[in-house]
Amino acid sequence: MEDSAQNKSPPGLLRFSEATNRLAAGMWGGLPRPLPVQQIKQTDRNVSVGFGPWGEQARQRLTRAAVDGELPVYVVAEGAERVVVPTDVLASLPKSRGGLSDIPSRVPLKVARRSDALFRILTTGCLVVGETEFLVWYKAERTRGQWSSQRSRAKIHGGRPTKQTERLSSSILTLVHDGKWRADAPIVVLHHILSAEEGLNVPSPDTLGRLIDRLFLETGEPGLHRPQRRSPKPRNIMNRG
Repeated sequence: MEDSAQNKSPPGLLRFSEATNRLAAGMWGGLPRPLPVQQIKQTDRNVSVGFGPWGEQARQRLTRAAVDGELPVYVVAEGAERVVVPTDVLASLPKSRGGLSDIPSRVPLKVARRSDALFRILTTGCLVVGETEFLVWYKAERTRGQWSSQRSRAKIHGGRPTKQTERLSSSILTLVHDGKWRADAPIVVLHHILSAEEGLNVPSPDTLGRLIDRLFLETGEPGLHRPQRRSPKPRNIMNRG
């Protein structure tokens, strides 16, 4: 997980990476260590290592909250008061894997045209959130009960039965471990294999895809990592007279 800035945050403030780490601990806390982390720990138990996708998911969620105005983000620099960063400026800042960093890698020049002072502090400062404001937002997120660490709570509260059942998850993991399917193969192939299993309620390929993504995030199983597929480039069709 990201922890780019070395200096401690001012009292009452959290670096964006610090807030990300706290959010990730809530989203994934209590789950078994993902497979890649287990493998590293087997060779060096004392090393401190986190699962990258967990941090990325948390950073992306925190970034969405910032850009949508759910959580104020400030920029601080040595010898200067903190300055709130407008949401449209946050949206324009470059993102790394879909999320903001402590220190923006490049501030668009259009920010300078809007406010030279804001541009200068963004190029030298660090993005932070108020600790109290973050805790209020964090508790509201936790109340929604949608984190992977809260799945058992969702079962207790009931509601519409999910098609992403434990039996379905177990069947998919077994196929991957037995080498009968991997996530670089089409989902429709998996759907066909699962449909042959007696008594198994197999959801649509789209739902299967979401389940596979969730299982990869929770377990870190390499065979569940679906490759990113690029959107096809639009064809340039010339008008014909």
